[in-house]
Amino acid sequence: MRHEKLSSLDPLVGEWVMHRVYRATLRDRAWTIWGQAGPEFYQRFTATFSPDGSAIDGAWERSGDRAAWEHDFAVSYAKVG
Repeated sequence: MRHEKLSSLDPLVGEWVMHRVYRATLRDRAWTIWGQAGPEFYQRFTATFSPDGSAIDGAWERSGDRAAWEHDFAVSYAKVG
């Protein structure tokens, strides 16, 4: 038997394509994409569905202490089919 609260996740069912917007710099004609890693690295994600449910637009934020958060990168998902 399926729990009734799971029906709120129905919009996520299906196949999705992700488009990441990279934060990058161009210096000395070289394209650099920055990444973060380490033991004191935290991320969180917030997003919203489009009115018709066919897209999700959101952004990742990062923090070194889980108190001060800053924008890391944006991401969009488009539902396939």
